[in-house]
Amino acid sequence: MRRRSRGGLALLGLLALGCTSRVTSGGRDGGVDGRGDGPCWSDCQGRLCFADDGCGGLCQPEQGCRCDPVCAGKPCGASNECYGTCQKGSGCLCTSDCTGKVCGVDDGCGVACAAGSGCCTPGCAGTICGAADGCGGHCAAGSGCCAPVCAGVPCGAASNCGTTCGAGSGCCSPVCAGVPCGGTSNCGTTCGAGSGCCNASCAGRACGALNGCGDICTSGSCPDNEHCNDGTCECGPAPHWQREGGVCLPSCGVLTGGCCPDTSPGCVGGEAGASWDCPYCCEVQASGSNCL
Repeated sequence: MRRRSRGGLALLGLLALGCTSRVTSGGRDGGVDGRGDGPCWSDCQGRLCFADDGCGGLCQPEQGCRCDPVCAGKPCGASNECYGTCQKGSGCLCTSDCTGKVCGVDDGCGVACAAGSGCCTPGCAGTICGAADGCGGHCAAGSGCCAPVCAGVPCGAASNCGTTCGAGSGCCSPVCAGVPCGGTSNCGTTCGAGSGCCNASCAGRACGALNGCGDICTSGSCPDNEHCNDGTCECGPAPHWQREGGVCLPSCGVLTGGCCPDTSPGCVGGEAGASWDCPYCCEVQASGSNCL
């Protein structure tokens, strides 16, 4: 059996005795105190962060220490030594920079960039809204730009801004189909050749016929003895004129002013013409013939 050395036994004795430590609120295991005779407990409550914690370490923000930002004389944006950065108003040194910025915005030091500072002045007066403003942005309403209005404007015509009103702009598409050439479309434009308009005319057309544009001719030709009245051929006036077998005929009295003879031979020199009320209507009644 092998014998243990005297030094090894001493080490085992120390391990058996043990020396434990544990972390408490606001402190950390610091090993032994400065005298080397016991556990050391750090205390950072109320101390400045990054100051000595009493155990040879530095107080950290999560240990409840007090952190006073240090920004005086530092450039804005640099560390404030409290896990943050120095901002405007903290005493940091601010460098104004307007190069490439739009005039009127913050220069980085709380002052608006003005003309001559290197900023860009948008040029929107007289331009169309939505166009480039010359500073990397686009002209919006209120910038002096013009917003095209095409509602009610015939498609293809100019808007209030001089642009052409096209499909999707709210413009009006003229419809001339069925409108007499020279008439007005649904958009207020004049319907001319090639627009689909029609040429209205009743010349040579019958009474009541269509005029070429879907309307009825209120004048025009009618069958014998008839006249056109507001697009309708009429036989008249009644009661002296009547239709007989679809033909407009006068009375015999209208033709001769006389009466109807009872027989054809009752006429001298032939009949005056057809009538709706007599079998025969004589120009001159023969003697001895009787009136019906």
